[in-house]
Amino acid sequence: MGKNNLRLVLCWSPGTGGDMVRSCLYPLLFDGKWEYKLYTGDEWFSKYLKMVPYDHDEETTGLHWNDRLISYVPISNGHCITPSMWGIIPTLDDSDFLTDDITYIHERPTDIVASIQKSHHTETSKDWILEIVKKAHDIDELNPLVTFICVKDIRYLDIIKKNWKLKSNPTIIDELDWINEFDADIKFREENPDKANHIFHELGSKIHMMYMDNFYDWEKFKKELEDYMSRYNIEGYKENFPVVKQFWQHWIDEQIFQ
Repeated sequence: MGKNNLRLVLCWSPGTGGDMVRSCLYPLLFDGKWEYKLYTGDEWFSKYLKMVPYDHDEETTGLHWNDRLISYVPISNGHCITPSMWGIIPTLDDSDFLTDDITYIHERPTDIVASIQKSHHTETSKDWILEIVKKAHDIDELNPLVTFICVKDIRYLDIIKKNWKLKSNPTIIDELDWINEFDADIKFREENPDKANHIFHELGSKIHMMYMDNFYDWEKFKKELEDYMSRYNIEGYKENFPVVKQFWQHWIDEQIFQ
């Protein structure tokens, strides 16, 4: 993956499709046998996972690497799930996210999943956005260039909110807090249409931006992935785009709001 093993940082608002994007990047960044196929069981889970929130049926299909499930999209609410991250790989939001001592031998799904650290933001959470950029710069194990998934058209902010309501538990305070954050973003855009994504533009070359607006059309989404690889100077494995498209199509087919 590129010229070094620094972990990449991808940041998005919950409900944006960030886990889908991250999953689509893996086949382009790593060698191996990548397939989109029916999940038939994998003893790796019982050996390595501490907790797997894996609600599936016999017809579940997903993205596989060397016959090991990496990600899938449940038919219930259309969000992407990556089982190997649960209970094993902390995220950038966790203060101890580097203590898992992942080695880059690329023999386990966790090694691949951990190569892209995830974090969350909202457009009006300026202090946290700056903190994420600072962490990526200060922590030696991270690539200092952070990618943020952003939104151009305000209508996608409403879709983000609807997506989050669909997959979250409305009785949990932390999940309700996200709704308040989304409302703040929508209000900011309504009152300041000329300042859309201003915080990200201010950061300039310190960050890379992807746009949710382009996730619903294959050619546009493919261009986003290609631009990502180019921005990080990653040659990658573009021969895996057909598999990526299969997984993306599954995600699209399950999206209630578009």
